[in-house]
Amino acid sequence: MRFVLAALVALCGCSEPKRDRAAPPVSTASEPAPSAPAEKAKPPGLGACGDSNSSETLAPGLELLTIRPKRTAAVDTADRCLRALRADPAHFRVALGASARTGETHNAERWAKLRSAVAVTNASMFHAGGASTGLLVDGEVLTATINKKFGAFMAANPRAAGKSLVTMWGRGCPNGSIEALRRDYRTVVQNYRLLDCNGAAIRWADEKVYSAAAVGIDRSGRVLFIHLRAPYKMSEFTEMLADPATGLDLAAAMYVEGGPEATLYIKSGDRQALFVGSFETDFLESDDNKVAWPLPNVLMLVPTT
Repeated sequence: MRFVLAALVALCGCSEPKRDRAAPPVSTASEPAPSAPAEKAKPPGLGACGDSNSSETLAPGLELLTIRPKRTAAVDTADRCLRALRADPAHFRVALGASARTGETHNAERWAKLRSAVAVTNASMFHAGGASTGLLVDGEVLTATINKKFGAFMAANPRAAGKSLVTMWGRGCPNGSIEALRRDYRTVVQNYRLLDCNGAAIRWADEKVYSAAAVGIDRSGRVLFIHLRAPYKMSEFTEMLADPATGLDLAAAMYVEGGPEATLYIKSGDRQALFVGSFETDFLESDDNKVAWPLPNVLMLVPTT
């Protein structure tokens, strides 16, 4: 089942109220690792943006895809590539970090250190004060509101054996419901939906362009943390995600943040990478942001052993 046109027109992205969005005065993210001794070649940076698509296995069950979009961005940026960190949930479980529990908000690297995570991305957009703009549950209810505009629900950490380790359901799709997800899973996150029930692109009405972060699940049940710094309309972004040429093979995906707050942090052994957003129409219309903004709610990948 697909969204009807009226439902698609309601999707607009980045329209929910947020906290005071002044940029952090200084970056709290680590700088890149120091250069290796002169006699050793320095390994290439994780997710280096080349002229063609590439992939790198970081650990068993963990792979970083770097994809060069076919379509030119609305605004030229130094970093043009889309990154997709793909994780097997048998090796890496999805964990939620929320400031509602401690009253503390951290940047992505700090969240990763606190939870021994190999990757961190946004969990959702948020209101002033840090509350998620949609349903947010992690054992306890952190944000009770079910946002009528948001059609995507991601669930992880099943309460009983026999359930998928991670799943994503779209409002109006068969074989699922909000009630079933809340009953069967400890962690449930609600956001704007990017793909329809068949994994095809949903056309957003929003004409603005911005950097974007997304989370998806492929047809093999793997979790993907996705980041694109170059600013596009979200209709163009959804087409990238659904394009078979990317190799993502997504069954479902949800938008988790845009503009300078869109973040993906990865740490693999001694190597790490921080990808942050920048451009957002009517907010930060430049490619200048290089810092990791503090995030009240994050999704993380944590090794299972």
